[in-house]
Parts: sequence; structure tokens; C-alpha cells
Amino acid sequence: MDNYDSGDRGVSPEAVLLYAEIASGRDVPSDHPALAELEAYGLVTPDAQRPGRLSPQDPFHAAARHVEAEVSRTVASLQRLAKLPSALRELVPLHRQGSWFSANGSELLTSSEVSARVAAVAEASTEEVLTAHPDVRDPKRLRRSLTQEEMLIRRGAALKTIYPSGARAREAEREWATSVSGLGAEVRTREPEGIIQMVLFDGRCAFVRPRNTGQEYVWYITDQPIVAVLREIFFVMWEESSPWLGGKRSNQDGMATNEKQRRILYLKCAHGKSYEAIASDLSVSKRTVENHLARLREVLDVPSIEGVYAWWGGSADRGYFMKHERH
Repeated sequence: MDNYDSGDRGVSPEAVLLYAEIASGRDVPSDHPALAELEAYGLVTPDAQRPGRLSPQDPFHAAARHVEAEVSRTVASLQRLAKLPSALRELVPLHRQGSWFSANGSELLTSSEVSARVAAVAEASTEEVLTAHPDVRDPKRLRRSLTQEEMLIRRGAALKTIYPSGARAREAEREWATSVSGLGAEVRTREPEGIIQMVLFDGRCAFVRPRNTGQEYVWYITDQPIVAVLREIFFVMWEESSPWLGGKRSNQDGMATNEKQRRILYLKCAHGKSYEAIASDLSVSKRTVENHLARLREVLDVPSIEGVYAWWGGSADRGYFMKHERH
């Protein structure tokens, strides 16, 4: 019955005449043109008592079944229509995002595509990697990323990362920051509301997750003017962030260093002097210089002296020294 579409015609005159013949007990040919119409409406069925014959069915019951089927189809159609506005609303942000960038300079990636693309781009990066993360990062992902970041740093790329301030209270992020700082990377923190999630490689391409779209999509951008603007945005966020080494602790003056250590770091990092030359300038032994730096490495909780030098470059301690103690 559900397969027959009578449109606005109702039951055809031919079908009415055929039904009358069947109801009167007459035999009808199995290839009668109107027979399919009666069967579709459920007005006739095979007669179980008389093989090869047809049995007429109550028209009211057949009509009720037909109406029920039509109502079911109508309800299903209305349900599909009801879902349509919601489904289309989900596409609106994608359309708006797509209008931000030229088609040749950007590509919208799904979350499942991002990792492979980032890995491929990182493989060729040699100059600079800038990352900003407003959310908590999965500890397993942090451990995996450390291998990639170590590779980038050893290849000569300068790594700068911005994390939310809350990362300072989470062990996984502290361990990660300590490790990459020890390799020479720079990490800073700020309030998450001011962080746009992005990763930029060598000033040539960027991955950006638009706000208010959940975790479903990421823009991969190669349009150079847009990448340049994103890089400027990153450094605006960077300048408003606080340096962090993961395990950094402060003394009673609110700084990680004492005056002697600040002087040693200034002479080493600003003038490139050897330990012997620094010892001579400060009228102390070379061993004293080495001990100061060793104690500072423990205070900062970094694995190497290079991590101390990297921290000094963006630290509040250096800013204080340059303003109040350099002479």
C-alpha cells in the first residue's frame, strides 16, 4: 500500500469496476491494469481459502491504513524539516570563518587532520616557532610534543610559548616548561581570556583555532599578509605575559637572583665574557662565579646553565638590574 501514489485522483474508475467484480466473486485476470492499484490500497488480498482467487477487503479499514501511512510519512517529513534550521545554523560559523581568508591562502582542517599537518610543517621548520595555548593541555600530548620541540630547538628554531596563568599550578605543564626552558626555549604565562590559540612556523604559515567553534576546526593559513598580522598579534600577547621556567622560585625580594648573580648574568649574556673575565671584574674566584650559577640553576629548577641564560633574557630580574643596578 505504501508504494502507491494516487496523487489527487483517489481510486480510479477502472479500479472501482474491478473491485465490484472481485466482490461479486468473479475471476479477474492477474494482469488487469487496475489490479495493482487495488493491491496498493490494500483493497484486495490473495484468498487463503481459494488459491488463485482474490478476496475483497473492507474499504473503511483499507482507507484507515492508507491514511495512517500518509500521516506517518507527513510526520517524518515535518521532523526532518524541524531539524533543518538547527543543522543550517551549525554551518553559519563555518561560512563566516571562510569569508575571512582568501581561498588560496587558507584551508579549514578538522581536528583529525591537524596533528599530521602540524608534524609535516614542523619537520621543515628551522627558524622560529611561536605557540599560544589558552586551555589545559593533555599530559600525554605534552610529553609527545616535547620530543618534537627538542628536535626543533636543536635544529636552531627559536621556540616561544604562551600558556594560561593556571598552568603554573599544574604539574604536567610545570614539568614541560622546565624541560623546554632547559633546552633554551622561552615560556610565558598570562590570563587565558587574552590568548588566541595559534601556532606559527618560521613566519610563513599559521594554525589558528577560531573562538566559539569548540574543538572541531582549525585554520591552516599560508596567506603571507595574514600570517604577518598573526605574528604581530602573538608578540602583543607575548609582551603582556610573564616569563616562566616551570620550577621558578623567588627569594624574599620577589626575585630569583641576588645582586651578585644578576651582575654575573649581565656580564655573561650581554658581553659574552668568560667565567675567568667575570671573576676578574668582580674580584672573586672563577669557582665563586661557577657556584653562583650552579645555585641559581637549582633555584630555577632547570636542567642546564643554558636554561638559566634563556630565562634571564626575558626575566623581571634582568629588567630590575637594567633599571636600578647597571652602572
